[in-house]
Amino acid sequence: MSHCFALVPKGQTERQPLAEIDNAICAEFGITPHPIYFQGWYHVIGFGLACGNSFAEIRAKLVEGVGESDEMVKMCDWLSERYDTESWVGG
Repeated sequence: MSHCFALVPKGQTERQPLAEIDNAICAEFGITPHPIYFQGWYHVIGFGLACGNSFAEIRAKLVEGVGESDEMVKMCDWLSERYDTESWVGG
């Protein structure tokens, strides 16, 4: 079974493509977009969301592991301020 997630801009109903979100993250952090998701956020934050964790739970685990000032924590904060999440398990 696959674990999946989507991000929906707060106040909207349509899911935003993850590539667009990655481009927005890159713009926010002053990074040139790259073919692979910036800093692997998709594999860390995205996986946590797909497994049903909230941004707050993911953030707490990140802070415990890498510290408050890490870019991944900042990305998690940035995402949680702008997006609601959907997660589900597919067959």
